[in-house]
Amino acid sequence: MKRPAVFLGLPFVFGLVLASFSLSVFTACGAVLLTGCGLLLVRKGWRRYIVVGTLSCLTACCLYWQADARSAAQLACAGQETAFTGTVSAVTVYESGYARYFLDGKLNGAVPARVEYFTDRTDLSYGEIITLSGVPETEKTDYLFDGESYAKANGIFLRFDTGAVLLNRTAGKPTLRSMVFHWRRTVTDRLKAHMGEQTGAMLTGMLFGDKSGMSRSSRTALSRAGIGHILAVSGLHLDFIALCIAGILKRLKAGRKLSFLLMAGVCGLFVICAGETVSVERACIMVLLRQAAVVFYRRADSLNSLSIAMLLLGIGNPFVVHSAAFWLSCCGACGMGVIAPYMTAGMPVKHFWQKLLKQIAGFCWVWAALFPASAVFFREISLISPLSNLLLVPVCMLAMLLGMIAVLLGGQGVPAELLLSGADGLCKFVAYVSETAAGFAWAYVPTGSKVLLFVLGAGLVLVAVCHYLERNKKHTAAAAVVAFVTVCAAAGWESRFQQEDLRITVLGEGRNCVVVLSGGADAVVFDLCGASGAPAYADAYLSENGLERVENLFLWETKEANLRNYSRYFAFHQPEQVCTFAETEETLFGAVPEYIERRELLFHGAKITAEASRVTVEYAGMTYVCTDGSAEIVEKPEILVLYGRNKTAPPECGILTVLDSESRCRPDAHTFVGENNLEVRIADDGKCRVRRL
Repeated sequence: MKRPAVFLGLPFVFGLVLASFSLSVFTACGAVLLTGCGLLLVRKGWRRYIVVGTLSCLTACCLYWQADARSAAQLACAGQETAFTGTVSAVTVYESGYARYFLDGKLNGAVPARVEYFTDRTDLSYGEIITLSGVPETEKTDYLFDGESYAKANGIFLRFDTGAVLLNRTAGKPTLRSMVFHWRRTVTDRLKAHMGEQTGAMLTGMLFGDKSGMSRSSRTALSRAGIGHILAVSGLHLDFIALCIAGILKRLKAGRKLSFLLMAGVCGLFVICAGETVSVERACIMVLLRQAAVVFYRRADSLNSLSIAMLLLGIGNPFVVHSAAFWLSCCGACGMGVIAPYMTAGMPVKHFWQKLLKQIAGFCWVWAALFPASAVFFREISLISPLSNLLLVPVCMLAMLLGMIAVLLGGQGVPAELLLSGADGLCKFVAYVSETAAGFAWAYVPTGSKVLLFVLGAGLVLVAVCHYLERNKKHTAAAAVVAFVTVCAAAGWESRFQQEDLRITVLGEGRNCVVVLSGGADAVVFDLCGASGAPAYADAYLSENGLERVENLFLWETKEANLRNYSRYFAFHQPEQVCTFAETEETLFGAVPEYIERRELLFHGAKITAEASRVTVEYAGMTYVCTDGSAEIVEKPEILVLYGRNKTAPPECGILTVLDSESRCRPDAHTFVGENNLEVRIADDGKCRVRRL
């Protein structure tokens, strides 16, 4: 089958990726033209397709550079007092009590822009017109989150925080989007009222992709079980809706054109209802292309449809290549619609076990297609995804069917309540199985290792070359198995290598400081500042490095927000003992933390001393001290970390880390000023290495 759209869509996306590397125009265009000329020499029979692909790639580069140039006017307002008037186009309310709004409008009444407003106000609504005054900042990337890429993918370059003043707010004119949004919020409130808080939030995520109401532990459990995609509205949801609509229209004996128009209208409404995310837009385009093929007596091809969807998304937003959702959605669609059907086409299906084996093989190929994108964008990858998808996705589909009917009934009344009771039980079953599976260390693999990513890339090249040369499915499958085993072996080797060193990691933002001491698969956590964001940093490091057991958690502050966040982020890393230097009656993990003034302990051969505003680690003849920047330092340890505001001149040390960016201390080969996220490795022979995270 000829697939002309592939030579248009895939080169276009490649051009967007190439332009995103900040290469010069001459370098990028020269590389594209040289590649095109080389392919013309190798594949003379594909001359037309190669020319089209080269032009598509160059066009994509130009579109990206043009969009990048338009953003300069917005970036010029960063750090300056600015007024902004715009309409609320997206609302996300978090369980922490904060909300994130996307606003479409103008800066200083002249520069068109889309900005982000992060605030503790949760009363703003979709469609409202608000006026802000403040100093916007550019989005920043840190250890926790690639904020710059996320913002770019959403067309956002500036952010107003809680310091901005809300000058005015007025109700906007009713639009289709605002009416759909308000209807969705009303219905989801009814769902959560009739169901449990967590199961109601889970069903809301399944139906509309809104995960904001779910606890972090629930989202982590679904992700580790490999079924986190049910909360990202995509092809699974739209295929399910299209199947239901097609069945109804078939019974009504509707014509092909009328069926297509009705399908397009319903899919469009669902896209709006699901928040117009990249994944649901990609799925909508592919579903409509498949339905359009029926109207014109054609046979739809998944790879062609995917290429057209990627092309349209790239034209609409050249920065879409910065979106993790874009790559995950496209890789999943490629695995489900292209790779899995091709690789399982010759498998027998006469008996039940043969059909089951073919389904498992299909899920394995979908998982393999998602593996590279998941390794790049997530800190963990589920290893049980094929099995859990086979067992749990049908249960989720049934819960979605019951929830969808209840939604169509308005979410209230006896029939709707009965349906929601059934959906509640199904969601509880999915949550229980997911949480149980997430507790097993072998169910997932951490992706923090650079070696793993390198071996993964080499494995992809191996599979692609093997398939290109052999065109034999068995050989391709064998190459994929070899690549997977090699990746797992590399991860195991890296983990074993890490066990030989003692790692002391400083994490946090600004002058805040949380220290994670790790050896093997064990860790001890020291939260010296009590910042509300400290648990998130510690949890991210523990997950990324596969640290399964937290022996002790030391807290120097017992703020309510800090304790609440530890209960959220450490659901799968519950420490065996919690100690605090401040007396409190608050409970954490079901018990009141033990109050101490000083504590000494041994950890993997290291002597640890924890006392007021200070942690000392002695190992292999090296002394590591982390203390408040205002404290007087008498000794001269080999490694010294100062957090908080630096008020005194620090002593000369082998390695000095000052977390105060305003410190008078100048950075040199052994000094890092304002760099929180640093890992220090100490070998058993005393050799020390510093790595920025």
